Amino acid sequence: MKNKTILIISIFGVLLSIILSGIYLDFSYFEPDTVSYLFQAKLFASGKISMPEPPEYGLSSSPHINILNGKWYSKYPFGNALMLMFGVFVNAPWLIPALATGGALYLLFLLLRETYGKPIAIIAVVVALISPATAGMGSTWFSEPVSRFYLTLFLFTLVRTLKGSGKLVYPLISGFSLGYAFNTRPLSAIVFGVIGGGFVLYHLYKPIVLGKLSEVDTGNQEDIPARGQLIVRLGIFLIPFALMVFVCMAWNSHFTGDPFTFTHTAAQPYDKIGFGKRMEGYDPNLDHAFMFKPEWAIKRTWRNILPCLSFNALGWGDYRPTLLDKPNFSLGFLIDFLPLLIPWFLAILPLFHKSRNRFDVLCIALIVGSLLLYAFFYFEGSTWGFTPVSARYYTEAIFLGFIPLIARGMLIVYERLKFERLKRPILKDKIAYTVAICYIAGIFTGIFCVNTVWNYVRIGKVYENWSRVYQKLPPLVKKEKLKNAVVFIPGTRDAPIGDYPFDSLEEADIVYFKLGPAPRWRLTNSDWKKVYEQYFVGRDAYLYEAGPNELKSLSLDP
Repeated sequence: MKNKTILIISIFGVLLSIILSGIYLDFSYFEPDTVSYLFQAKLFASGKISMPEPPEYGLSSSPHINILNGKWYSKYPFGNALMLMFGVFVNAPWLIPALATGGALYLLFLLLRETYGKPIAIIAVVVALISPATAGMGSTWFSEPVSRFYLTLFLFTLVRTLKGSGKLVYPLISGFSLGYAFNTRPLSAIVFGVIGGGFVLYHLYKPIVLGKLSEVDTGNQEDIPARGQLIVRLGIFLIPFALMVFVCMAWNSHFTGDPFTFTHTAAQPYDKIGFGKRMEGYDPNLDHAFMFKPEWAIKRTWRNILPCLSFNALGWGDYRPTLLDKPNFSLGFLIDFLPLLIPWFLAILPLFHKSRNRFDVLCIALIVGSLLLYAFFYFEGSTWGFTPVSARYYTEAIFLGFIPLIARGMLIVYERLKFERLKRPILKDKIAYTVAICYIAGIFTGIFCVNTVWNYVRIGKVYENWSRVYQKLPPLVKKEKLKNAVVFIPGTRDAPIGDYPFDSLEEADIVYFKLGPAPRWRLTNSDWKKVYEQYFVGRDAYLYEAGPNELKSLSLDP
């Protein structure tokens, strides 16, 4: 079978994502974003795009679910939830990000084989397989795995379009993929779209830089279409892309009344891109808001984002948000920090090598473009959180920009050692010299692989205990075999997804209710008895105590 090895690696990517999801996340959601996506996926599966707003905000399971203009729906673009819907149909939403991860790995090989050739494509796919940012994200229900799949498909089909392959198929798929990614993660799609547009302009007006093409580049100049043919194909590309943008605008208009107002900020106007006072909340107290300034965006780039990306890409060394706050240059610090420099060295090396080409520029542009755009967002994870969540906003840039450059750098280093030094080998026997190089490389690779596996284990422990409300309460309810019950949850903005609103409030078996007071989240009811008398008469009532992870039966006597 053609590309059998890559197919096996892709299947390993699917299996690794599933295994991590089962071991660490119990095949479930674990924080507000993933709850919001599943909520919308269940709506889609029931044939709806929203529900009528609930009578109380305490009935909504996630702070990232909008209750606005009489509608109840996820605040995020619909792309990820629509894909999860197919998993909901078979009661396995966890399968979708895993399949998207495996598909992205296969497409990455096809893309890099087109741009760099087979050796680099194979190296990159192997590196991507062990990357915490790949399977780590593939084990979650975040939007990044779906976005990563569609943006990889976009770049692959775009390159094929520019090469003249497929009169209609590739430009149609490319336009649709970018449009779907825009309806999944708009900011990442904008970065890839703008940089992809620049790449297209290069092909339109300067398809060959006379006398300056590297050997890697020259091998990929076959069957370049004429400018007129290319313009026609790009026109075909715009048809599905414009359609998907129109769908996005229709979605926005339906929920917000304005096609240019995204649902992400409609109900929480200070959770948005740009500088100034920023915080989440339906009714935020701006006296406690974070003042997001340009100097903070610059500072966190070198102190947090760059080492965070390195660690998430390969899992070498160790990253934590405080790593470079006050470094003490101890042995422990050096062990954590120095390996973080290696991926960046490998990624930058091709830009200064004689084989430098336009695809290197494309890769680094994806990284820089993502850094620049998310510099305007007050929270992007690297200053908080854990791998892979700490770098999840850069998931696509790591996969399609950082890892290909690392693979290029690895091959450059290998060829330098293997071929140039063989002219004057340290060992007289060239075969012995080659074996020695491979042996040393194998030792270092083994050490770093052990380091990566250890980091997977260590990171996973964090995700096993991310949220008691989301991860411990539903199994507890199932274990206690509760029926026709309401579970009150005090002191939190979070609650599991119950049977309501997919069944009516009267018919739902298990209902969760968040108790206030929390004005920021419009949780105004803190007296469970009043809430019970108003909505839940006739049900068994329980209070969840997160500390001991217990359900306390509540007395219904007057």
